[in-house]
Amino acid sequence: MGNTELLSALIREQFAYEQFKKLYQIKGVDYSKVIQTNSKDYLVREWTAKDYLSDIVYWHESFARNISDISLNRQPNVIRLSLREATKQGVDSNKDSSVSQLLRRLSKAQKDIESHVFNDKIDVIPYRKGSREYNRVEYLDIRTSEFNWHFWAVLQSMIKI
Repeated sequence: MGNTELLSALIREQFAYEQFKKLYQIKGVDYSKVIQTNSKDYLVREWTAKDYLSDIVYWHESFARNISDISLNRQPNVIRLSLREATKQGVDSNKDSSVSQLLRRLSKAQKDIESHVFNDKIDVIPYRKGSREYNRVEYLDIRTSEFNWHFWAVLQSMIKI
């Protein structure tokens, strides 16, 4: 994997991250409003816009911890739940956090990822127990995909598509 490929993946991920964050900076939006979804089996049928943010924060913090641990020669403490259970835990664990608190945590996780992603001693990064490991480009592409999917789910609900 070359630095050009990794840099391209990071730029795509940063763009998706920035666009997603902008959804939560719109004045007058009720982020507690339920969004109907059945596009992904592991998601509950009804999430709020804040739940989507909570899910993103949960997984982004996990990625940041894992890449940081590997970069600092520590054993990563990967999520040991099924995808469905982890997703539910991520949303439930953030119920008492405000949108602004979640955005600050998301920004911190992003900075941690950016500070370690070019460390060449990182070959692969674990995702969760029972899942395969991913190289840095693949992991950034997963994050990009999640940002984009959540962005469109929230945006479609906001404009009632």
